[in-house]
Amino acid sequence: AYGDNLETIIHQAEPHVIAVCTPNVTHFDVVKKILAQKRKDLQLIFLEKPVCSTFEELDRLVSLSEASGIPMLVNMSRRYHPWYRYLKSLYAENKIGNLIRGDISYSGGWKHNGVHAVDTIEFLFPGEYCNGKIWEHWEGRHANDPTYTVRMELAKIGAPIWFHGFDEK
Repeated sequence: AYGDNLETIIHQAEPHVIAVCTPNVTHFDVVKKILAQKRKDLQLIFLEKPVCSTFEELDRLVSLSEASGIPMLVNMSRRYHPWYRYLKSLYAENKIGNLIRGDISYSGGWKHNGVHAVDTIEFLFPGEYCNGKIWEHWEGRHANDPTYTVRMELAKIGAPIWFHGFDEK
């Protein structure tokens, strides 16, 4: 019963958390409008991925978020699944040995699906990636979201990680 004007909805509802679950191409403009409201009661923007269409848009949103003091959290919910948390605890407690190599297959674009694999590896085996190289790529089913085959290493342990994208055609 708030209408369809985002600014009016935010003003009337006075939310503490806003979840942005709109089409990908609208994320940048929607989050900009939310941050422009400068609401003191707003504590968090929960944002579906991909966050933006370009790195420039992402840089701008990060700057606006930092300036407003309202953090953005990107939905990477797989890391909260009990299986992943259990596996992480086993690795942290040295109960399953060392990671030697990772091979992950995905489809459906790097921004839409590949990032889940990257986030999962980062969650399970903390540390930075290094020596990244794109081996192949092709256009996926989503505009502006190619699928890649990428090789990286986890700097801390030196394990190569392959993200194998495959064409859905």
